Amino acid sequence: MTDESHTESWRVALARVEGKIDTMVELATRMQVAVTDLDRRVRDVETSMARVKQQLSEIERHEAPRTNWVAVMSAVVAAITLGFFIAERLFTH
Repeated sequence: MTDESHTESWRVALARVEGKIDTMVELATRMQVAVTDLDRRVRDVETSMARVKQQLSEIERHEAPRTNWVAVMSAVVAAITLGFFIAERLFTH
């Protein structure tokens, strides 16, 4: 190999390395843009979820107490039964 061809092969090798470095820098830049965008979107979702949780908490805080229907129906049935016993005593003699 002559000096000139040896120098030319080094130039070609260096150009290839520079091309690969440029490609890696471009890929890293794209990746950074994608990560930044993803981070923004995740923060938006987290903010929205926090807002929804706060609204749900406020709704639950202002919600009227729920009626325990089992207890209410038990009391109604007991009152009707007591009424039947009293009516039976009053009207059977």
